[in-house]
Amino acid sequence: MTKTIKIEVLGNSYPIRVEGGEEERYVKRLARYVDGKMRKLTPAGSQVLSAKLAVKAALNIADELHKSKRETELSNKRASERRKKLIKLLEQGLR
Repeated sequence: MTKTIKIEVLGNSYPIRVEGGEEERYVKRLARYVDGKMRKLTPAGSQVLSAKLAVKAALNIADELHKSKRETELSNKRASERRKKLIKLLEQGLR
């Protein structure tokens, strides 16, 4: 069932459509994460333009995503190499 929830980022409320309770909790968690990122970039007492701040936050989040993907790829590559070595050792042991 689709429903509209409200999320808040930097004191601004945004309506978002979601499917079910699990997605609602997920979207709210994402909103809190984005809100936290944007608040970290906002100097105390400052009224930075929200579009400028949103771009900075988006770049920071994209950087985290890119680094995470790179780490995952490296980890998968290492695991694949280890798996090949283990298979080779097992095959040698069976001879």
